[in-house]
Amino acid sequence: MATDQASVIDILVEQHHQIGDMLLDVVDARGDEKEELFQDIVKLLAVHETAEEHIVHPMGRTTVSDSVVDDRRNEEEQIQHALIELYDLGVTHAGFDRRMRALAEEFDEHASKEQAEEFAVLREKEDPAELRRMGQGVVAMEEEIMGKRARLSEAARAHGYWGPPIAVFNRAREALAEWQAQ
Repeated sequence: MATDQASVIDILVEQHHQIGDMLLDVVDARGDEKEELFQDIVKLLAVHETAEEHIVHPMGRTTVSDSVVDDRRNEEEQIQHALIELYDLGVTHAGFDRRMRALAEEFDEHASKEQAEEFAVLREKEDPAELRRMGQGVVAMEEEIMGKRARLSEAARAHGYWGPPIAVFNRAREALAEWQAQ
Protein backbone atom coordinates (compact mmCIF):
# COMPACT_ATOMS: atom_id res chain seq x y z
CA MET A 1 0.00 0.00 0.00
CA ALA A 2 1.02 3.56 -0.61
CA THR A 3 2.21 5.96 2.07
CA ASP A 4 0.33 9.07 3.12
CA GLN A 5 3.26 11.24 1.94
CA ALA A 6 3.00 10.17 -1.72
CA SER A 7 1.22 12.31 -4.26
CA VAL A 8 -2.04 11.10 -5.73
CA ILE A 9 -0.27 10.80 -9.10
CA ASP A 10 2.53 8.62 -7.67
CA ILE A 11 -0.02 6.37 -5.98
CA LEU A 12 -2.12 5.96 -9.12
CA VAL A 13 0.93 5.21 -11.28
CA GLU A 14 2.02 2.60 -8.73
CA GLN A 15 -1.48 1.14 -8.87
CA HIS A 16 -1.34 1.02 -12.68
CA HIS A 17 1.71 -1.25 -12.43
CA GLN A 18 0.19 -3.32 -9.65
CA ILE A 19 -3.12 -3.82 -11.50
CA GLY A 20 -1.37 -4.69 -14.75
CA ASP A 21 0.64 -7.39 -13.00
CA MET A 22 -2.40 -8.71 -11.13
CA LEU A 23 -4.47 -8.98 -14.31
CA LEU A 24 -1.88 -11.35 -15.76
CA ASP A 25 -1.31 -13.19 -12.46
CA VAL A 26 -4.97 -14.18 -12.26
CA VAL A 27 -4.69 -15.90 -15.66
CA ASP A 28 -1.91 -18.14 -14.32
CA ALA A 29 -3.59 -18.85 -10.98
CA ARG A 30 -5.85 -21.81 -10.23
CA GLY A 31 -8.61 -22.67 -7.77
CA ASP A 32 -9.16 -20.51 -4.70
CA GLU A 33 -6.06 -18.44 -5.47
CA LYS A 34 -7.58 -17.41 -8.83
CA GLU A 35 -10.82 -16.32 -7.14
CA GLU A 36 -8.95 -14.38 -4.43
CA LEU A 37 -6.73 -12.64 -6.99
CA PHE A 38 -9.76 -11.69 -9.04
CA GLN A 39 -11.48 -10.24 -5.96
CA ASP A 40 -8.29 -8.29 -5.15
CA ILE A 41 -8.29 -6.90 -8.70
CA VAL A 42 -11.91 -5.81 -8.33
CA LYS A 43 -11.13 -4.07 -5.02
CA LEU A 44 -7.96 -2.35 -6.25
CA LEU A 45 -9.66 -1.22 -9.45
CA ALA A 46 -12.53 0.14 -7.36
CA VAL A 47 -10.10 2.18 -5.26
CA HIS A 48 -8.13 3.28 -8.29
CA GLU A 49 -11.03 4.28 -10.53
CA THR A 50 -12.89 5.99 -7.69
CA ALA A 51 -9.79 8.07 -6.93
CA GLU A 52 -9.46 9.04 -10.57
CA GLU A 53 -13.16 9.80 -11.04
CA HIS A 54 -13.62 11.86 -7.88
CA ILE A 55 -10.17 13.34 -7.21
CA VAL A 56 -7.96 13.44 -10.30
CA HIS A 57 -10.33 13.86 -13.25
CA PRO A 58 -12.12 16.93 -11.85
CA MET A 59 -8.71 18.58 -11.50
CA GLY A 60 -7.77 17.31 -14.97
CA ARG A 61 -10.80 18.99 -16.50
CA THR A 62 -9.45 22.42 -15.48
CA THR A 63 -5.71 21.75 -15.78
CA VAL A 64 -5.60 19.47 -18.83
CA SER A 65 -8.84 19.40 -20.89
CA ASP A 66 -12.35 18.04 -20.93
CA SER A 67 -11.65 15.97 -24.04
CA VAL A 68 -8.66 14.16 -22.49
CA VAL A 69 -10.62 13.40 -19.32
CA ASP A 70 -13.68 12.30 -21.33
CA ASP A 71 -11.53 9.89 -23.35
CA ARG A 72 -10.04 8.38 -20.17
CA ARG A 73 -13.48 8.12 -18.53
CA ASN A 74 -14.84 6.28 -21.56
CA GLU A 75 -11.95 3.80 -21.34
CA GLU A 76 -12.53 3.37 -17.61
CA GLU A 77 -16.21 2.65 -18.16
CA GLN A 78 -15.28 -0.03 -20.73
CA ILE A 79 -12.87 -1.56 -18.23
CA GLN A 80 -15.55 -1.59 -15.52
CA HIS A 81 -18.01 -3.26 -17.91
CA ALA A 82 -15.41 -5.89 -18.82
CA LEU A 83 -14.82 -6.52 -15.11
CA ILE A 84 -18.53 -7.03 -14.52
CA GLU A 85 -18.69 -9.44 -17.47
CA LEU A 86 -15.76 -11.39 -16.05
CA TYR A 87 -17.44 -11.52 -12.65
CA ASP A 88 -20.64 -12.81 -14.26
CA LEU A 89 -18.66 -15.48 -16.17
CA GLY A 90 -16.77 -16.65 -13.11
CA VAL A 91 -13.12 -17.61 -12.90
CA THR A 92 -13.82 -21.22 -13.93
CA HIS A 93 -15.50 -20.32 -17.24
CA ALA A 94 -13.62 -21.50 -20.34
CA GLY A 95 -13.47 -17.97 -21.77
CA PHE A 96 -12.38 -16.22 -18.56
CA ASP A 97 -8.60 -16.29 -19.18
CA ARG A 98 -8.89 -15.10 -22.79
CA ARG A 99 -11.12 -12.20 -21.74
CA MET A 100 -8.84 -11.40 -18.79
CA ARG A 101 -5.85 -11.15 -21.15
CA ALA A 102 -7.85 -8.78 -23.37
CA LEU A 103 -8.71 -6.69 -20.31
CA ALA A 104 -5.02 -6.59 -19.33
CA GLU A 105 -4.11 -5.22 -22.77
CA GLU A 106 -6.94 -2.69 -22.65
CA PHE A 107 -5.91 -1.58 -19.17
CA ASP A 108 -2.22 -1.19 -20.13
CA GLU A 109 -3.16 0.96 -23.12
CA HIS A 110 -5.44 3.09 -20.94
CA ALA A 111 -2.79 3.50 -18.22
CA SER A 112 -0.16 4.58 -20.76
CA LYS A 113 -2.44 7.25 -22.24
CA GLU A 114 -3.54 8.46 -18.82
CA GLN A 115 0.01 8.82 -17.53
CA ALA A 116 1.19 10.64 -20.65
CA GLU A 117 -1.81 12.86 -21.36
CA GLU A 118 -3.21 13.65 -17.93
CA PHE A 119 -0.88 12.69 -15.07
CA ALA A 120 2.22 14.30 -16.58
CA VAL A 121 0.42 17.63 -16.99
CA LEU A 122 -1.05 17.49 -13.48
CA ARG A 123 2.33 16.68 -11.98
CA GLU A 124 3.85 19.67 -13.79
CA LYS A 125 1.13 22.24 -13.16
CA GLU A 126 -0.56 21.39 -9.85
CA ASP A 127 0.69 22.22 -6.35
CA PRO A 128 2.73 19.27 -4.98
CA ALA A 129 1.30 19.78 -1.48
CA GLU A 130 -2.24 19.52 -2.84
CA LEU A 131 -1.33 16.37 -4.79
CA ARG A 132 0.05 14.85 -1.55
CA ARG A 133 -3.12 15.84 0.33
CA MET A 134 -5.20 14.12 -2.34
CA GLY A 135 -2.92 11.12 -2.03
CA GLN A 136 -3.95 10.83 1.61
CA GLY A 137 -7.55 10.30 0.48
CA VAL A 138 -6.49 7.47 -1.80
CA VAL A 139 -4.43 5.89 0.99
CA ALA A 140 -7.42 6.05 3.36
CA MET A 141 -9.70 4.50 0.77
CA GLU A 142 -7.16 1.81 -0.09
CA GLU A 143 -6.70 0.91 3.58
CA GLU A 144 -10.47 0.63 4.02
CA ILE A 145 -11.11 -1.46 0.91
CA MET A 146 -7.92 -3.50 0.53
CA GLY A 147 -7.29 -3.95 4.24
CA LYS A 148 -10.77 -5.29 4.84
CA ARG A 149 -9.93 -8.75 3.47
CA ALA A 150 -7.50 -9.42 6.29
CA ARG A 151 -10.29 -8.74 8.79
CA LEU A 152 -12.89 -10.94 7.09
CA SER A 153 -13.65 -14.35 8.47
CA GLU A 154 -13.22 -17.39 6.26
CA ALA A 155 -17.00 -17.82 6.21
CA ALA A 156 -17.56 -14.27 5.01
CA ARG A 157 -15.04 -14.72 2.18
CA ALA A 158 -16.61 -18.05 1.23
CA HIS A 159 -20.02 -16.43 0.93
CA GLY A 160 -18.83 -13.66 -1.40
CA TYR A 161 -18.83 -10.83 1.15
CA TRP A 162 -17.63 -8.35 -1.41
CA GLY A 163 -20.32 -9.22 -3.94
CA PRO A 164 -20.38 -8.00 -7.50
CA PRO A 165 -17.94 -5.32 -8.71
CA ILE A 166 -20.56 -2.59 -8.59
CA ALA A 167 -20.97 -3.16 -4.84
CA VAL A 168 -17.21 -2.88 -4.33
CA PHE A 169 -17.06 0.33 -6.39
CA ASN A 170 -19.91 1.76 -4.31
CA ARG A 171 -18.06 0.90 -1.08
CA ALA A 172 -14.95 2.64 -2.42
CA ARG A 173 -17.00 5.78 -3.11
CA GLU A 174 -18.40 5.62 0.43
CA ALA A 175 -14.89 5.29 1.88
CA LEU A 176 -13.72 8.33 -0.09
CA ALA A 177 -16.75 10.35 1.02
CA GLU A 178 -16.00 9.43 4.65
CA TRP A 179 -12.41 10.68 4.25
CA GLN A 180 -13.57 13.89 2.56
CA ALA A 181 -16.04 14.55 5.40
CA GLN A 182 -13.25 14.50 8.02
